[in-house]
Amino acid sequence: GEAFVKTWRLHNSGTTTWTSEYNLAFLGGAQMSAPASVPLTSSVAPGDMVDVSVNLVAPQENGTYRGYWKMRNPGGQFFDFAFYVEIDVVGGTPAARLTPTDETPGAARVTEASLAVDDASPEDCPHTFTFTATFTLNGPSTVSYRLEAGSDTPGFVFNLPGEQSGAFDKGSHSVSFTLNITDTVNGWAHFLILAPNSVESDQVTFSLTCSP
Repeated sequence: GEAFVKTWRLHNSGTTTWTSEYNLAFLGGAQMSAPASVPLTSSVAPGDMVDVSVNLVAPQENGTYRGYWKMRNPGGQFFDFAFYVEIDVVGGTPAARLTPTDETPGAARVTEASLAVDDASPEDCPHTFTFTATFTLNGPSTVSYRLEAGSDTPGFVFNLPGEQSGAFDKGSHSVSFTLNITDTVNGWAHFLILAPNSVESDQVTFSLTCSP
């Protein structure tokens, strides 16, 4: 029940000035009575730092609580990376034991995640690989996720999609990613959940052979 202020110091490492139309937006996890978004109070030029604060209230029940946030531009697009506030509540009431049907705000978690590729060794070159990720939520929540990929092929660099976020209901969900490959490669990929909790899928491998 204690009110407190969480402050992040953020560095504008881009090339665009952040104005008062930019805001800090709640993504998921424990909101702790915070508003859905907090606008910047001043402009931040590229290379500058800014302190952004959020007013929060600790829950009444004992336990560890984590809330995820992201910067968002005037067009509603989220920045690539999320950050969080985490607190331990002590001296309160004993936390209720959660059941699989609980949908208490802040209690939702991703319980499992997997990744599959449509064709791991296609014969056509160039080729667009399609990766389908599946994850399961035990309650409604905003989920942040991304595809990660790498290769043992020297000098090969993937053009990966950025981090994505979306609101999902309780249950199983699927999202897809595509990678257009035009050169010979031996690669790997996995699916990473960033919020409301951290979960990583098993790794899948794929390859493509292109004739000279």
